[in-house]
Formats: sequence, C-alpha cells, structure tokens
Amino acid sequence: AIDMAVHDVHGKRLGIPLHTLIGLDPAAMPVSSYTLPIPQDPESLDAMLDDVATFPFLKLKIGSGDLKWDEEIVRQTRSRFEGTLCVDVNAGWTVDETVRMLDRLSDLGLAFVEQPIPSGNMADWHRLRQLAGQDTIPLIADESVQKHADVLALAGAADGINIKLAKCGGIQAARELIAIARSLGMTVMVGCMIESSIAMTAAAHLGPLVDYLDLDGPMHLAVDPYEGLDFDEGTIMLPERPGLGVRPASG
Repeated sequence: AIDMAVHDVHGKRLGIPLHTLIGLDPAAMPVSSYTLPIPQDPESLDAMLDDVATFPFLKLKIGSGDLKWDEEIVRQTRSRFEGTLCVDVNAGWTVDETVRMLDRLSDLGLAFVEQPIPSGNMADWHRLRQLAGQDTIPLIADESVQKHADVLALAGAADGINIKLAKCGGIQAARELIAIARSLGMTVMVGCMIESSIAMTAAAHLGPLVDYLDLDGPMHLAVDPYEGLDFDEGTIMLPERPGLGVRPASG
C-alpha cells in the first residue's frame, strides 16, 4: 500500500500517469484473463460459460480433489470455447498427479498450467520438470513466488511466474521480479486476488512489460469503492489521470 501511494504521489506531482512515469506504452497491454471458479457440476459450468462466451481469454480454477472432474471441467470448456485458455490448480495436485494431468490435458491447447503443486518445496518443481520434460504444457509458478530468491530457485523448472503486487511488496518489487525473470528467459504474468481497482490499476500500469495479465479482481466484487482501470471482456484501458489514476467511485 505504501509503495502504491508513493508512486501515486510521484505521478501526481509531475502531472503524468504512472505508465508514462516509467516509460511504458499502454497500447502494448496484453488482454487479461477472466477467471471462472471450480463449478459444482456440468450444468453450473455451462451457465458460467454462457456469461463469458465472447471473452477472448479464460482461466479455469481446478484442483477440486477429483482429477477426473478437473479434466472434465477443461474438456467441457474447450468444447465450447475457442479462445485462449489456461488453468490454475492452486497447488491442488501432487508432482506425480501433475505429470499425469499434463499428459491428459495435452490435446486441449492450454496456454499454461498455473501452480499445480504445493509451494513449500522448490525441489518439487525441479522434480516435476525432470519427470514431465520440456515438451509439455508451460508451467507458471504463483504461490511459489514472493521474492527475488524464489525466481532464481525456479530457473530451469518453471516456465514462468505470476507476480502479485500484494504478495511481492508493490510496484517497485514487481518491476525487479520482472527483470530477473526476463534475464532467465521466463514468461511473466501480473495477477491478482479479489482486490479493488486501486491494486488492479496499479498492477495494470505494468501490463506492457509482461506476457499475461490476470486483473479481473474488481469484476468479482459486489461493490468496488474506486474507479480506475476499465475491464471490457479482458481488454484493459488505463485512466489518463495523473499517478495511478484511481479515484473514489461516483455515486
């Protein structure tokens, strides 16, 4: 929060948006994913897919505890959705289960599998890479990444990292993690939890630096008390107001 506030004040004092302050072009912003929770049954998944039929990029939460149901969620979605698709397992599989599931999901054109295994042991990531090999669905680390040393420890095991401002310490720390990941040839995502437009707009200013965005947090709030980024089916538009460009919601 302090990091975001300092960047906001600095931009406001100069009268420029944060993306201008750090030399980034919003036109280079990738499309954001939109996340669907683990459905209870095929009918509820169909209902969710009806609501996002025109979105270009979906992320499926899986890791339900039932590998067959996890696979069915992805297959049912792919049968109806032709856009970019990825899955977030939220550490729900073991290393051996991940190897089996990577094989079973290999024909579905997934962009990546996010955090399939628990975050406590970096050696498990390297064991997973050894067992799964290089020619598999790309693997993105999320909960396993909080600080610089984590990115270095994942080199050669994970294909990429998911950075969250609340997890790593803010905008400056995120930029450092991006630089380290890039130096190691890793893909980079900037992601979110269920957060307001303050945090999501701050993160979105870094969008031109990364390969993937997952900034739908405010879309899952009953009420967002702030106005900032505009999320239109995954297309993100940044405000041109100085600093973060965030303000209290009108009305």
